[in-house]
Parts: sequence; C-alpha cells; structure tokens
Amino acid sequence: MVHRLMHEIIFNQKIGINPRGGVAQLARASRSYQTKHIYREKNMNSNLKGTLTELKCKTYFLELGYMVSTPESPVRYDFILDTGDKLLKIQVKTSQNDGEKITFETCSSHITRGGFIKRDYKNEIDYFCTWSNNECYLIPVQDCGSNGKSLRIVPTKNGQVKNISFAKDYIAREVLCK
Repeated sequence: MVHRLMHEIIFNQKIGINPRGGVAQLARASRSYQTKHIYREKNMNSNLKGTLTELKCKTYFLELGYMVSTPESPVRYDFILDTGDKLLKIQVKTSQNDGEKITFETCSSHITRGGFIKRDYKNEIDYFCTWSNNECYLIPVQDCGSNGKSLRIVPTKNGQVKNISFAKDYIAREVLCK
C-alpha cells in the first residue's frame, strides 16, 4: 500500500496528473515527461529515477495489453507481469546509455555495520526490465551476470559478436512473443 501511495504522490507532484486518471493519461504523462523534462533526470535522486523507470516499464506493458500487478509486501521483484500463460516476476533497473551500450546493475547493494553487501537476483526473479531511448528491454535473469549487464546498441569496434548481448535481441515485445 505504501509503495502504491508513493507512486501516486510522486506522479501527481512531479508529472502533474491525477494518478487515478487511467492508463491512457498515465501513458501520455509518461511520454510527455520523457520529451519535455528529460533535463530534470540528471538532477533527480536515484530513488526517483528508479520509480520513473518502473512506471515507464509498467505503462509499456499495460499499453501492450498485459496485466501488471504490484506486490503489497516487500519482495525482491517490482511487479508481476501476467502474459496470459505465465506470471513473470520482473525486477526493474534504471540503466545508463553511453550511445554504444545500455548498462544496468543486476544486484542490490547495501551498506551495513559489517560492510558492503551485494546480493544478486538468481532464483528470485524471472526477468530484469529496463527503459532506454523510449524502448523497454526485458532480459532473462539467466542471461545476466551477478553484478551487471550490458546490451550493445552498436556493434563492437573490433567486430566481436561471441558473448556479446545486443539490445535489439531484448526488446520486450519481441521477447514476450518467443
């Protein structure tokens, strides 16, 4: 409940819509935010960036006609994607794009009294999801390392293709059709 309320408050304050206005209004606001206010993302804290990435990904799947469910309790995934045949656990990660590749972390990290702790998502989720350049990417957890993942936008300079993941192979709507 708190998670959902946080989304509504952030969306209402930062994007200026009624969070109960429906999927169409949410989608328009998300696209408007991306194009008109992209400069603000550089100054946002990581929590808000993560929330916006999650909302963009959820909106994308809703626009494709899939059902999205958000857990009420703290769990290791951000939402469940109902494909009609399967229920998939999705963990959303904010990515960085340098023009050649999209990169994102595939672990969570926390600082405790005992030091720095990293924890991967193996056996806890089905897919990572990220948003970059107005496209949603869906990456199976088994295709990822325990620290991070890179998706190439352009070929490598040396022409290497072995052990290289290309972004075009992980476009969400294509992955769901396989």
